[in-house]
Amino acid sequence: MNWRNTNLIFRRELCDQWRDRRTLFTIVVMPLVLYPLLGMALLQTAQFMRQDAARVLWVGPENLPGDPPLVAGGRWASGLKMEDAENIVLATASWADSDAGQRIQSLLAAGDDVSDRQAMQRFMLRQACDVIVLTAPRDESGEGTLRAPRIVVLANSASDQSALAAARVVQIVDRWKTLAMRKTLRDLAVNEQEFQEISLVTTDVAPSGTKKAAIWVKLLPFIMLMWALTGAFYPAIDLCAGEKERGTLETLLSSPVSRSDVVAGKLLTVTTFSITTALLNLLSMTITGLLVLGQLSRSGGGALPAEFGFPPLGSLAWLVAGLIPIAALFSSLALALASFARSSREGQYYLVPLLMSLLPLMMLSMFPSARLDLGTSLIPVTGMLLLLKNLVTGQYAIALQFAGPVLAMTLVCCWLAARWAVWQFNNESVLFRSGDQFGLGVWLRHLIRDRGMLPTLGEAVLCGVIILVIKFFVGLSAELSLTFAGFARQVVISQVATIALPAVLMALFLTRGPLESLKLGWPRWSFVPAAILLAILLHPGFTAISQCVLYLYPPTPGLENLNVAVKSILDDAPGTLAIIAVIAIAPAFCEELAFRGFILSGLQSIRGRWTAILASAMLFGIAHGILQQSIMATLVGVVLGIIAVQTRSILPCIAFHATHNALPVLIAAFPAHRIGGSWLAAFIEVNEAGGTAWTPAAMCVLPGFGVALLAWLWRYRHEQPEPRLAAGQPVTG
Repeated sequence: MNWRNTNLIFRRELCDQWRDRRTLFTIVVMPLVLYPLLGMALLQTAQFMRQDAARVLWVGPENLPGDPPLVAGGRWASGLKMEDAENIVLATASWADSDAGQRIQSLLAAGDDVSDRQAMQRFMLRQACDVIVLTAPRDESGEGTLRAPRIVVLANSASDQSALAAARVVQIVDRWKTLAMRKTLRDLAVNEQEFQEISLVTTDVAPSGTKKAAIWVKLLPFIMLMWALTGAFYPAIDLCAGEKERGTLETLLSSPVSRSDVVAGKLLTVTTFSITTALLNLLSMTITGLLVLGQLSRSGGGALPAEFGFPPLGSLAWLVAGLIPIAALFSSLALALASFARSSREGQYYLVPLLMSLLPLMMLSMFPSARLDLGTSLIPVTGMLLLLKNLVTGQYAIALQFAGPVLAMTLVCCWLAARWAVWQFNNESVLFRSGDQFGLGVWLRHLIRDRGMLPTLGEAVLCGVIILVIKFFVGLSAELSLTFAGFARQVVISQVATIALPAVLMALFLTRGPLESLKLGWPRWSFVPAAILLAILLHPGFTAISQCVLYLYPPTPGLENLNVAVKSILDDAPGTLAIIAVIAIAPAFCEELAFRGFILSGLQSIRGRWTAILASAMLFGIAHGILQQSIMATLVGVVLGIIAVQTRSILPCIAFHATHNALPVLIAAFPAHRIGGSWLAAFIEVNEAGGTAWTPAAMCVLPGFGVALLAWLWRYRHEQPEPRLAAGQPVTG
């Protein structure tokens, strides 16, 4: 990459964007004007907002003890400090009243429940009250004394005013109960101070600056990243899809600069606008919010809490520092999507999918249980937000400990997104796609009439999406069977219906070579035993990686309970072969048909074998649903993709997959007494629980031979061309 060319393109694009009035309005004018206007509107609207007094109907106040009084003369007792009684109008009715007490008594079921809730709601509407409080009469006990009164509060949770009034009534009654207990203790000559000897004192040791930072860190990073994404997307659309519409992109690409320089210049421009948008919105929103809150507090007679003061300058500095890599990541993604769009209108449609993809990563850091550790530091966007949270709140020891992994993961994601954008600019079939209107009927006729020997990239992606959607809904609706026969039936039906069937149907109807699309050709005979040997050699390494994954992302209690349930189901299996057939052979055949068959065949139409292998492996990992399984499935999917690409058949993949899944079952079922003193002791050990597992030596030595065998397979070259060449479809990479 030539920095001089990149700088020229950056300055050109920056000047072009600053001359655009729409860009100036979106980036500069709107943040500085929007929030003050919203604040003015809020202040004007607040003048007309008033809290209507809630009406409480108290039925049976005569059944309350008279000392200390709670309700006297149809009003709250004057001797009590009833701050919670503000804006509450109290009306009373005798329990013997035929229209109130008897009617309510007929609606009450056993205990405090209501037998006919709709009738009670209609009664509350007729009485024009928000809350009904009942003090039912109690019979005398055998000693001639009355029992403690029973107070029932009836409220309508669908009404905010009713729910708020009910909460205030409960607070009033609790305070009255406390006063009644104190009076009873005084009457019995009991020292109240001795009775309440236990005291609970809570002291906040957080400094004022840290408290302000903790308040603001919950809001500002999330809002700042949202504006960074928005500020990156619209300039990216104008720099890519907009130039397509204006006809200036061809002139830029025909200049004596590399496509990497063009992408780098545009990326710097988009990143600049992303950072500028986020900072201006952050500053304008913070200042306006503080002024508006202060004005509302003064108009309401209260004071603005000290925690809502201006954020500490150190917190803002850390937010700005964290904004730079995140803005670069968002800008790379926005530039790649914008270069894929045919027009500015189509590019704007891509904002919602991009936002929905990044929103869960942003929301994950806002959970109270989320904390920065090695596992979360490797999650894109989430790790950066958690790092900023620790830096803003002054937890520098934790932040410095995991700053390296967070920055490394962010830079890797930026590099991958930038490489994606460079690939888009190098692929003119993508960069200058036709902008014809889409018609469903024309598209369906095109799929049937113009079928190729192998699936296209779009058909492969569509197959993966269909599999993920079907598995999602089937997983939500299915319940785990507690018998092995039912469990086996669920697994087989799920594998066939949700994974294999979509791939087979799409291969039959959308391609002219279904066998070639599913890679069901016969490979060299040596590839199948080589795949089995490769699975045995690599399995100890995958076991060690799996232990590291479980250390980084410990399983939840729900997942542990599921594993225990599945283990108990497998313990009831009629034999080891039955278990292998269910969890090894059936998934191997069905999943390889879909992911290394139809999907990988379509993904191979893009440039580079590694791109197709990694994309199919990621889809394979996502399909497993559980995070720990998804990570391991992705790694195994990379090896399976290499085998499928190099052997041009899924039969070695099925052999590898089945062997990989069956090995844990075979090792666990191997008799422990046969290991001691034999050559197997070098590879399999007996643990403290009496089970069998790979030895540390096997985890270190065997994967090395497996990697060497995989490298030999990667260097293998076929004499015959791919089926795609025979069908007249070019292959790149």
